[in-house]
Amino acid sequence: MAGDGLGPRVETSLAVIAALGTAIAATLPLPDDARLGPDEDAWGAREVLAHATEAVAFWHGEIERVLAAEQDGPIPVFGRGPDDRARVVIIARDHGLPADVLLGRLGREGAAVAARITQLTSDELARVGHHPAWGDMSVGAIVERTLVTHLEGHVEQLRRLLGSST
Repeated sequence: MAGDGLGPRVETSLAVIAALGTAIAATLPLPDDARLGPDEDAWGAREVLAHATEAVAFWHGEIERVLAAEQDGPIPVFGRGPDDRARVVIIARDHGLPADVLLGRLGREGAAVAARITQLTSDELARVGHHPAWGDMSVGAIVERTLVTHLEGHVEQLRRLLGSST
């Protein structure tokens, strides 16, 4: 399938995050009164994990919305910005959950999205959606930006936060 190169990259990032699970679990979430805003560099490991968990599910849904749109209709609008209120509220809600709960969610949703990406055909990868800030993007570009490189960036962030080379 056409999406074969992207799915394994998502799987690799998910595997590294799972391997860091014990170290993440040993960290404390930021206090509930901490301002959890869009600045991902200000987050701790628990907040990054909560974000990765919600982001994988969110972007999986957005990709499916673009794919479900009528091909001869208007270009579907997708996405959100870093200051999206729902995004921040979910992270604030979930960052205090046990790490194994978040890792379980991430593992399930991550496996589903990686399998879906691997199954995408060339035609599906070429479908186009419109992001208000990024403009028109193919599904392949959406997957690359919102899942593949996004997760890879959070893997590096977790490694820095945890002092790990895993």
